[in-house]
Amino acid sequence: MAFALARVSPNPAAGADRIGWSQPRAAEARLDVFDVGGRRLRTLDDRTEGAGVHLATWDLTDDRGSRVRPGLYFARLTVAGEGDRTRRLTVIR
Repeated sequence: MAFALARVSPNPAAGADRIGWSQPRAAEARLDVFDVGGRRLRTLDDRTEGAGVHLATWDLTDDRGSRVRPGLYFARLTVAGEGDRTRRLTVIR
């Protein structure tokens, strides 16, 4: 199994996004959402994950629980020993 960040679904999103990834071995995994200015808005996962396929759901809110505005965002996955991957997310009303 290869290290990969899957396509975000649905994209564009109006309610919630599902973000999936795979990792070949157990390792620390961190999945964050950023705005176009590079500010981290939300951490969706930050723990040791086992080898395999994983799924996180973003409810389009920031860490304070406030809904983000329509626009462009980025999901960045970092897995220890594997590197990182980024996907673009579009939020609509």
